[in-house]
Amino acid sequence: KQYEMRVVIWDMREVPLVDGDSVDIFVKAIFDPTGWTQDEQVKETDTHSNSQDGFGQFNWRMKFTVNMPCEFPRLKF
Repeated sequence: KQYEMRVVIWDMREVPLVDGDSVDIFVKAIFDPTGWTQDEQVKETDTHSNSQDGFGQFNWRMKFTVNMPCEFPRLKF
């Protein structure tokens, strides 16, 4: 059967300021249902630019298609 997995990204905290006094924040999620690179599903949020305190707010939903049974699923951020 085919299902839908939903992930919501709300906020990021304590992101290191790698550019000196600010950082651009985004989240990339990779769902790997089988362990093979060609089956990966990749989603990204928009970019929270120029954060000076390492905090970014999002209201971003990611939807991934999951075929069950799923032998070796992984979700990486």
